[in-house]
Amino acid sequence: MTFLREFAILISRLSYTNITLARSLAERDALTRSLEETADRLGRTQEIAHIGSWEFDRRTDRLIWSDEVYRILGLDPAKHAPTYEAFLALVHPDDRTWVDATYSASIADGAETWEVEHRILLGGTGEVRYVIERCEHQRDESGRVVRSVGMVHDITDRKLAELELLSRHDELQAAYEQLASIEEELRTSFDDLAGSQHRLQASEERYRRISESISDVAYSCVLDSSGDYTIDWIAGAVQEITGYTAGEIVAMRCWKAIVHPEDQAIFEREVLSLSPGASSHYEIRIVRRDGPVRWLRVSANCTDTGGGEIRLYGGWEDITAQKEAEEALRESELHFRTLADRGQALIWRSGADGMCDYFNEPWLVFTCRTLEQEKGEGWVEGVHPDDRARCTRISAGAFARHEPFSMTLRLRRHDGEYRWIQDDASPRFDTHGNFLGYIGHCLDVTEQRRAVEALRETAEKMESIFRAAPTGIGMAEDGVLTEVNTRLCDIVGYTRDELIGRPMRLFYSGDAEYESFVQEMYAGIRKAGTCTLATRCVRKDGVIVDVVLSSTPVDPGDLSRGMTFTVLDVTKQREMEREIAYHEEELVRQTNSLAVANSKLNLMNSITRHDILNQLTILLGNLSLAEESGPGQEIAGYLSRMKTAAERIRRQIEFTRDYTDLDVRSPEWQRVSGVIQTAALHGLPVDDEAGDLTVYADPMLATVFSNLMDNTVRHGESATRVRVWYRPEENGGLTLVWEDNGAGIPAEEKERIFYRGVGKNTGLGLFLIREILGITGISITETGEPGKGARFELLVPRGGYRIPE
Repeated sequence: MTFLREFAILISRLSYTNITLARSLAERDALTRSLEETADRLGRTQEIAHIGSWEFDRRTDRLIWSDEVYRILGLDPAKHAPTYEAFLALVHPDDRTWVDATYSASIADGAETWEVEHRILLGGTGEVRYVIERCEHQRDESGRVVRSVGMVHDITDRKLAELELLSRHDELQAAYEQLASIEEELRTSFDDLAGSQHRLQASEERYRRISESISDVAYSCVLDSSGDYTIDWIAGAVQEITGYTAGEIVAMRCWKAIVHPEDQAIFEREVLSLSPGASSHYEIRIVRRDGPVRWLRVSANCTDTGGGEIRLYGGWEDITAQKEAEEALRESELHFRTLADRGQALIWRSGADGMCDYFNEPWLVFTCRTLEQEKGEGWVEGVHPDDRARCTRISAGAFARHEPFSMTLRLRRHDGEYRWIQDDASPRFDTHGNFLGYIGHCLDVTEQRRAVEALRETAEKMESIFRAAPTGIGMAEDGVLTEVNTRLCDIVGYTRDELIGRPMRLFYSGDAEYESFVQEMYAGIRKAGTCTLATRCVRKDGVIVDVVLSSTPVDPGDLSRGMTFTVLDVTKQREMEREIAYHEEELVRQTNSLAVANSKLNLMNSITRHDILNQLTILLGNLSLAEESGPGQEIAGYLSRMKTAAERIRRQIEFTRDYTDLDVRSPEWQRVSGVIQTAALHGLPVDDEAGDLTVYADPMLATVFSNLMDNTVRHGESATRVRVWYRPEENGGLTLVWEDNGAGIPAEEKERIFYRGVGKNTGLGLFLIREILGITGISITETGEPGKGARFELLVPRGGYRIPE
């Protein structure tokens, strides 16, 4: 009853301890979730900004990418190891040599930084993306670059928009330049024409009338008696224009034969219907001899020469080039307006006076205003009042210098919201270098600015989290502290100023303890890239605290670059865990002891009540028969049976003694040969091949071999020798064999012989053997062949034996 009462008190204490532990674990889980959320926010921030970080150790050629770098490059961190060669392989082939050369040049030229914009091909898909790479070079004392630390920013969306705008700008610029060139050519042509007309006015009357409107070909026709005009003279660039000679045209009698079919009606209306004193000027197409169509500007003057002769005098001017230029101009203008109206950019144009004369359709849709409302300075009404003066100052200065300019302003959208606009403008010039004004394109960058602002706020939050985190956070380089948060100071009892610049050795009581921690930490980092260790630190006041310290290197290839680490104070938790573990061990030990004691008591009770009482019955029965025998009657048989019963009682009592001692002492390493020699002193000869084999077994191992020898002697019948040997097994275990050359054991008895009470004697020897061996996990089976001897195989588990080399 006293034991049960103490056991109940122990269970009660254990329950209270478990409740306390549960509360402590809940607090720890809350802290862990907070840290995980902090890390998740930082990862999402990098993902939103499309900015990844990387580090390249030039001494080890080790390259480290953050998760965002893997996302930007389209790679799986589990399948692709970061190397400089792998990075170059992802760079666009047209950029690869240049990127490698500029990076190498920045190192060779002694530059502190490197920045480059280039294209990459996404891993797996080959999609082209645009990125900006920036890094800082770190040098050793000799000035040699040992490490580059940088970032990569995915600017694909912005870059594609810029390229699209640039392409449109170039096309518009080319169109304007082409139009200016055509305008100049036309002006020159008209000037030449005016000079020719002026010179021809001084010639004879016949040629004066013809030359009033020609520049390339002159002709003369006479009205014949049939009422049709017959050409009788033509001169100039006839063959160059028509492909026919002048004689061939005259032979046609009327040049209507070469007029384009669709323009025949124009020819008849403008020429054949003329009356004397009338003239006509028109444009018409002809078909050259070799098939191409040419445009002519034709003049015709009808004159009565007197004497009843009616003549037509006129000329042709080849205007094919002008017509083609006009068509090209129309197509270019249409193309420009199509591009400007279909894109997302807001495009504007101004003249040399600074007044805007064009806004594309996206601009008008954005502001919901008409072109007339926006022209001139009308567009300024949509600019935020706080931005107007600055925008006017920037644009006016650039106009005065005829230089490109860029500015950011807020422009009112159709819904009344002011949106941030990036306005980039370039000056326009004609082919002679004359300033024509500006053309500009604008992009809505409101969301981009919001993302930048969100990133800044996130960075500030991360800084606040670092300062206010419930877990100690710090950074160290070459074992020297470079940054710590408030919680870490609270854990170790120092102020921030007392820790910055001090070695981490400060937290350990001795050099050996610190070096052991450093070696274990480095080993874990080399294996997994990070390491979490349970360790003990010394506070400033000398108090020892239990902590969990997690370290991650800035550069896994060079641990001297620095470490980022967190420190979690688990002192109270460890104290509670140790107390719980002690109570659990004590409970298990007492429970096991109770179970063993109960089992032994049950067995002893069974043996004492059943087996010994049976033998006492035999003993008392034979004693009674002997007492009843008459004088001279033989009682030797009774006495023999009484002696046998008494011997069996003695053996039963010896077994209960041995079984009671079983598992009382701890198992130990025992040399098999030594145990066999002790156990087999009074048995058969033993061929001992165990050598220096030792096994981990209960101290009663000698009883095992003693009982095996007793079994051989009693039941082996013809047995004369025993052999003991062993063999290693493939699973790491070892089989120890005891075999004799006696009669062996029948197949049906091989398993039953290990049951209690089975056998020709007490039936307890082999049962006791299995119990002793089972304490350390050793099993025993009988595998001999009946008629050739018994063979007992003891299977020793892995780690339960030693074989000296």
